[in-house]
Amino acid sequence: MVLGDAAALPFGDGTFSAAIAIYAPASPAEVFRVLRPGGRFVAADPVPAKTPTENAGASDGRWGEADYRRMFEDAGFTDLVIRFGRGGLFARGRKPTASSPSTALDSDSQQELASSTETA
Repeated sequence: MVLGDAAALPFGDGTFSAAIAIYAPASPAEVFRVLRPGGRFVAADPVPAKTPTENAGASDGRWGEADYRRMFEDAGFTDLVIRFGRGGLFARGRKPTASSPSTALDSDSQQELASSTETA
């Protein structure tokens, strides 16, 4: 077990393939940093804002669905799923995998490929 600050995790970039924050504050941006590409993050909030659409924000320390979605998206997570259940709010997201240089096409290459297939 390691004691650390949730806003400045004491781990290197890309250290973990998964992270879970259950009933504990966590900075999605900081979790994103320590996850490997393709890594997943799950957060559980036992006392979220009263309704799924209520944006309580930091005013009373409770966040709603829209707040979690914004924080996860701002951090860079994709494939977001945010649900309310008997235990509170559950949010999960995935850090995108890096594109392989051999398979990634820049916009000029994409246009060239499109032009060549149209004339063929």
